[in-house]
Amino acid sequence: MENHGKEETVMTEEERIFKGELFASEVPELVAKKLKAHRLSQAYSQLFEEDAAERERILHELLASIGEGTFMLGPIRFHYGCHTCIGAHCFMNFNFTVQDDARVTIGDYCNFGPNVVVCPGVTIGDNCVIGAGSVGSTIAYTMAVNGIATEIVMIDINEAKSLGEAMDIKQGIPFCAPAQIYAGSYSDAAGSDIVILTSGSARKPGQTRIDLAQKNIDITKSIIPKVVQYAPDSIYIIVSNPVDILTYQFCKYSGLPENQIIGSGTILDTARLRTRLSEYFNISQQNVHAYVFGEHGDTSFVPWSCATVSNIAIDKYTQCLRDGDDTLRPVLDHETYIKKSGAKIIARKGATFYAVAISVCHICRCIFSGADTTMTVSTMMHGEYGVDDVCLSSLCIVGKDGLNGKIVAPLTADEEASFRRSADYLRSVIDSVTF
Repeated sequence: MENHGKEETVMTEEERIFKGELFASEVPELVAKKLKAHRLSQAYSQLFEEDAAERERILHELLASIGEGTFMLGPIRFHYGCHTCIGAHCFMNFNFTVQDDARVTIGDYCNFGPNVVVCPGVTIGDNCVIGAGSVGSTIAYTMAVNGIATEIVMIDINEAKSLGEAMDIKQGIPFCAPAQIYAGSYSDAAGSDIVILTSGSARKPGQTRIDLAQKNIDITKSIIPKVVQYAPDSIYIIVSNPVDILTYQFCKYSGLPENQIIGSGTILDTARLRTRLSEYFNISQQNVHAYVFGEHGDTSFVPWSCATVSNIAIDKYTQCLRDGDDTLRPVLDHETYIKKSGAKIIARKGATFYAVAISVCHICRCIFSGADTTMTVSTMMHGEYGVDDVCLSSLCIVGKDGLNGKIVAPLTADEEASFRRSADYLRSVIDSVTF
């Protein structure tokens, strides 16, 4: 056959594999690469933290084996180490997972087959949970199930409890994204990306969050120096109640920059509000945008002027439905429902922990994603809405560095007054306790 003056292009074996014209099993050199990478990855995963030098040696040998034009057939998984670099023209197929705790660099023209999980540029970090009670252990469980952290250490004054909780969660990990979960001491918090404080006495039926103030302030006072000395660069999420008071205590007495301290605040109240409104309007919760500001407690309020359903002001939503909405809706006091939800759950089952755990894990996920996200969390006020030197919830921007900014949403005069009223109440509590 004549080529009419054109040079015939000769493809390499790797290019033929990439184009589907050749099976990798027909190229012994690439099969050997795949087997080597598989063997090394298995050995690496089994080392965990016991032999850092050997783990580092295997890591470098392993990453070097993922060169340009490499064919790799799973199951192969990488979950630890530094920067993973995948060369150009690589073919990776079936159960190949890279969830590095730093960054993943992928070369040009790579082909990824089914069941491939690669997280480019996403940090899957370490979390430290202080408190192994219902809330702390449920947060650890939720993080593990959702693959939010690769390492979770649980610290509790009751060591047997933290050991039991960690073991119980860890034994389900084979069916989740791999993670190390163990009970530890404050020194194990070193290097944590996030420290979550859930320790302290829980609310009992009939108690308010403020009733716990002095007792949990004393507990937090003993924890602050113990954990901060080992984790001075971590982002701290305060969950224990009264969360606004303990967030204030952390800001004032930890010596940490305020951007590293976030109270879970009214993020749970906001979730409860959106759940309530989605049921009321019979619409997806994803289409409801409304917030709860102020104290995580009885003086919280909803700035209805900011509330929307599908970007339509909430008081005009039903009027905008094309075919009208003949649903007869009772006039409900949504704010009272939100404020009393926690007490109702405690009266019925003894504690609340599922929804708050999901809410806290949402904060962690937003921090790890690196994408700034708005949410209602408790932070120190510096003149917003005329409030200063108190922690309570308003719209904040949360990202990889913790608190990345605040949004001073326009409120009505009545709503601003409600915000100041909530701040005044918290100030009275601050003035009545001993830090």
